[in-house]
Amino acid sequence: MAFLGLAFLGPPAWGQTEDANRNLPPFTVEALYAAANQTHPLLQAARLEAQAGTIDVAAIERQRWPTLSAVVESSADAVVLRVYAPAPIRPSAVPDAAAKDKDAGPLVASFGMKFLKSLPQRTFVAQTPWYKDSVKFTGPLLRDVLAAAKIKGSVIHATALDEYRTSIPFSDALDYDVILAHQMNGATLTAKNKGPLFIVYPYDSKPELQTVRFYERSIWQLKSLQVE
Repeated sequence: MAFLGLAFLGPPAWGQTEDANRNLPPFTVEALYAAANQTHPLLQAARLEAQAGTIDVAAIERQRWPTLSAVVESSADAVVLRVYAPAPIRPSAVPDAAAKDKDAGPLVASFGMKFLKSLPQRTFVAQTPWYKDSVKFTGPLLRDVLAAAKIKGSVIHATALDEYRTSIPFSDALDYDVILAHQMNGATLTAKNKGPLFIVYPYDSKPELQTVRFYERSIWQLKSLQVE
């Protein structure tokens, strides 16, 4: 008989004599399937294909970007912030009239909220132009996030979920306690409420921070940083 591509002529070997049958499993469909499952090429291919489907996508990202940080996207901690290196310089006879449309450079780090919350947290209360009352913000320091990404530069280009962009001097992260707020008044920020991340300066700490220049750098719904 033939089953799953395996041909048998007559009874199986372990059923021919009583002595041979003593220490062998009984001849059943289940035993035959178990044997075929280990040797049949079609079943082996199906098993390998199923295993391939479980490969971590982070490994693929590491192949695409060799400089990718060890902190990568995973289903357990979805990425909320990506950090990019400078975009490659492309010679062009036409000046770049739309800086916000620059291509992103290589991805150097992807951070999930769990990782960002594992960094030292800073909380402060500040009066802002967006709310009538003072607000308590909580989040990691921007300089700690950049240090975790192991990247330095002179300018930080921040991009929001709606593709709005603003530029922040890298020195701001060193001179002021700028945070990536993920909580406001103890509540988690969402995309509907300036989240998941909101770049916030400690406005009440210095009069100079209570100006339009710094308010314009306070981007909400932050999704990525590109350091040049």
